[in-house]
Amino acid sequence: MYRQHQQQLVEILSGDIPRRIIAAVTPGGGKSQLPVLCVQHLIPRFASRICWVVPRRSLQHQAEEAFYNPLNIHLLSRIRTSTNDSDPCRGLAGFVTTYNALAMSNSVVVDEFRKHRYILVLDESQHIADSTSFFNGVAPLVDMAELTLFMSGTLERNKGRKIAFMTYTPSLISKDDSLHLEDTALTRVISYTRTDALREKAIIPIRFTYLDAKAEFKIEAKTVKLETLKSGTKRMRKAALFTALSTDYALHLLDECVSDWRAWKHEHPRSKLLVIAPGQRHARKFVAHLSKIGLCANLAITDEGPRCDRAIRNFKRITGSTENDILVTVGVGYEGLDVRSITHIACLTRIRSKPWIEQMLARATRYDPDAGAWESQEARCFVPDDLEMADILDVIKKEQAPFVSSRKNASRSIDTCVPLEQGTLFPGLECVGSAAAGRRAEPSRAIKSAPVASAPAILTPSDLEDAARAGIENHVRHYASRKRIQIRDVNRILFQRFGKRANMRLTELQAAMKWVQGNLK
Repeated sequence: MYRQHQQQLVEILSGDIPRRIIAAVTPGGGKSQLPVLCVQHLIPRFASRICWVVPRRSLQHQAEEAFYNPLNIHLLSRIRTSTNDSDPCRGLAGFVTTYNALAMSNSVVVDEFRKHRYILVLDESQHIADSTSFFNGVAPLVDMAELTLFMSGTLERNKGRKIAFMTYTPSLISKDDSLHLEDTALTRVISYTRTDALREKAIIPIRFTYLDAKAEFKIEAKTVKLETLKSGTKRMRKAALFTALSTDYALHLLDECVSDWRAWKHEHPRSKLLVIAPGQRHARKFVAHLSKIGLCANLAITDEGPRCDRAIRNFKRITGSTENDILVTVGVGYEGLDVRSITHIACLTRIRSKPWIEQMLARATRYDPDAGAWESQEARCFVPDDLEMADILDVIKKEQAPFVSSRKNASRSIDTCVPLEQGTLFPGLECVGSAAAGRRAEPSRAIKSAPVASAPAILTPSDLEDAARAGIENHVRHYASRKRIQIRDVNRILFQRFGKRANMRLTELQAAMKWVQGNLK
């Protein structure tokens, strides 16, 4: 059964196909199913291949996994990860790449679009602004594509920058132009709000726990003490929040979240915890702190490249232990981290952008069909109790109000913690220390429900390619060692046998694996 926005797309694809479709789908609402529907309904009658572009490398694997959704059990088409390599589809229905890859070089993909009729999917398209490297990378593809699907969970950009390829109209009430989202002769618009997703039980409500802080810091050698994150000017509140998230208060909020998560996990064994740090140095400190209290956390930060990808893959696994149940990150937790078993978020970011906060919270709002009834599930987020955060969350609370208990928020005080000395963290501000100052939490709406058996892990085309490639390379290395010959000599034999050694398709890799096992003994 399709959700509202998915059914809308099916109806559009069944009629006259427009040049562009804009899908504004609330995070967690299931927009990753839309490219699959394009493949199912348009290939081969309207186009021959699909190119799906995502913001980060870690999301490529997730795009592949979308084709294994239970809704697509009868779909034979699959896509694979490709980053500027030749023959990107390799016999499949399409490929998934990144904006960064296209910004560095789009020549291979442009050549592909010249040869074949492509559907282009621009995921989280709010990342593309005019006259940027991302725009230059995708603009030729938009011009050549048979259909471009623009998808976004938060269709707005920071700092007032306009999203490329979108239409804007002058605003009468503000200095910024407003995004114009209406159907035209060439464009169809699909909208799926948080309220829509809650009504259809596609996402679950959020229970917020707020921790206030008192902070001490110096600005230009003048000592400032604030007893709450809500007091003082905006500049002082910002300095207080920076200090709190850089000193002991951050560990206190983390401990509060961990304590609640441990109790919740006792009744909900699939539960996972996501920790959003204000910076990479802080993320490493949080991992060390969790280790001290006996918890193993995966660290996923972009500076660590492949290690970041492995950490995310480990975090997605359901193992029955706590080894892979905590992920500490900075920017990775804002978009596309699709792990339905996340129930808790320790929000320690300094960012107060509405789109970023909504994306972060959405990591825990996906309904997990393997964890029991919808009514038994809720997201639990621990956040600083500052005015800017409260303004963002009040909108979310209003939207989900019809779906949660109407009981008033409960409040209680907590013990303070010992201040921690810190050095200078940015010009003009010296953090002295902080302590948790108060706690208020909303009542739980979840009822107890038994979890159901989880589905087996998915092996995507890229996973199978990697496994076959590794198997061939291991066999070749061991054979060369036993025969005391050079590995390049064995690879030469394989090249002569199959006509290629690199850029092999999955079927070719599997045939090569079978051949080396049977002939290189």
